[in-house]
Amino acid sequence: MIVMSFTSGITAFIADEFDGYSYSHPGIQYWNAFTCLVISLVTGLVLSRLKRTLKERELANERLRSALGKLEASTLEIRKLQSGLQTICAWTKRIKVGEEWMTPDDFLSTQLHLKLTHGISPDAYRELHQELAGAA
Repeated sequence: MIVMSFTSGITAFIADEFDGYSYSHPGIQYWNAFTCLVISLVTGLVLSRLKRTLKERELANERLRSALGKLEASTLEIRKLQSGLQTICAWTKRIKVGEEWMTPDDFLSTQLHLKLTHGISPDAYRELHQELAGAA
């Protein structure tokens, strides 16, 4: 781009030289060549920035398409689970998925892709505390 800008300025100077036109001031020929150089340089910079912006936009669009695909897949999976009737064992609290019975923890992690950890509820803690106090 810089080389092309200088070439453009030099070409404008040479074209003025061969044209044989006489300017009122000798600096005008240099000014015309410099102006041509600057216009070429600015145009090249603008085009370069436009090209970079276009590439950035294409990359952002690709990321957006990928995220949208993932969102559509997860939405479809959630709708499938919401529309289906989930069978839960009244005794073991296991959930039937297809032909397999799984624990609620397995269901949440494999079907809903949730990360789980365990704790103890206040009610369970009081019950455990009472059992331990009664055993002592």
